[in-house]
Amino acid sequence: MRTLYLECRSGISGDMTVGALLDLGADQKQLEKELNSLKIEGYALKFGRTKKAGIDAFDFDVLLEHPEHPDQHHEHAHAHSHHGAGHEHHHSDGKHGHSHEHEHHHHGHVHRNLGDVLEIIESGEMSEAAKETAKQIFHIIAESEAKAHGLPVEEVHFHEVGAVDSIIDICGAAICLEQLKVDRVIASPLSEGQGSVRCAHGLMPVPVPAVVNIAAARQVPMELTEVEGELVTPTGIAILSAVCDEFTVPKRMNIKKIGYGAGNKDLPDRANVLRAYLLEESDRQDSDEVVLLETNIDDQTGEQLAYACGLLRDSGALDVWLEPIYMKKNRPAYKLCVLVKEEAQQSAVKLIFQNTTAIGIRKSNLERAIMQREIIEVDTSYGLVQVKCCKYGEILKQYVEFESAKQAAEIYHVTIEQVIQETLKKICQ
Repeated sequence: MRTLYLECRSGISGDMTVGALLDLGADQKQLEKELNSLKIEGYALKFGRTKKAGIDAFDFDVLLEHPEHPDQHHEHAHAHSHHGAGHEHHHSDGKHGHSHEHEHHHHGHVHRNLGDVLEIIESGEMSEAAKETAKQIFHIIAESEAKAHGLPVEEVHFHEVGAVDSIIDICGAAICLEQLKVDRVIASPLSEGQGSVRCAHGLMPVPVPAVVNIAAARQVPMELTEVEGELVTPTGIAILSAVCDEFTVPKRMNIKKIGYGAGNKDLPDRANVLRAYLLEESDRQDSDEVVLLETNIDDQTGEQLAYACGLLRDSGALDVWLEPIYMKKNRPAYKLCVLVKEEAQQSAVKLIFQNTTAIGIRKSNLERAIMQREIIEVDTSYGLVQVKCCKYGEILKQYVEFESAKQAAEIYHVTIEQVIQETLKKICQ
């Protein structure tokens, strides 16, 4: 299984994502070809390398022919509503945080709604999968901006200049992901700055509203840092929320390749890069995580406890057992132990409380080493008998399944031992 892991310790933006994926091995020429097929103009693509805190990183950027400000790069589209003759755009991208007002006729700017943007994406010579990914990302942005402005999604408009940059970053990320052909995408929690960025009518808090709205709607975990200013952009978090299967930090990694995408800021305490790992993970696992539930019981009969244990086993518990113990005043008692998967623990807890006298349960998270298990059927003179094969590296163990041997013994009127012995002989042949 090929897994893409994005380490977002310096936040994430659209251009950082594309840069990191190109550094991982996405085809730059194919990316240019597909982006050039989009029916938009007024930009140029920048490909290069730069250093961030001494780390060599891929520097991808979208250079606009007519930026709204001489020193401004737009990293994401800005949505707005129309109020009177003018409106304002809040530009807060990982490169600059500022805003300025525009009249509707200023520089002849055009405003695109979501439908216009989706038509542009559909016009491109991209794979259907890449188009669908790009459309999903823009839907996420539009929904977050609609909530921020208190508008229906269809009334959200993207300013032409900002939308061009966003379309390129979003389509670029979708194209590169398709090229890398990963089976799964995971990411660390997003590190975000704090403080505020200045807009025309005052200060806007960091994280900016669009980022907060996406994080809340898509359950994206974020960690606030001491960095002043914005690290997570709406485009970056929208890309991540659309393609990420799980927000987690892998405990072990079989690393095949590493890529770095450069951001535009120089941060005082960290390299402003998005680090991407291409991992090769085996579908065969030799360890997993489980939860151990324990409770001490001294006022219940053996029959009642046996019944409770049966219910727990039938519910899917990995293992259930009783340990004899002595409690206060040396009273003989039992410790009920139940091993379950994380997702099954609440069901097991409910069963314990319902069917025992327990009023408290201890929980322990454990990692266990496991042998890979497979059930095979062996053709014997007593019919097909099931055998459990267990492997761990070069170690192999084989066990005849008791219930299967019992059934064969009853049908053929022989002992279970006879069935087991013949089955083992067949395996060794």
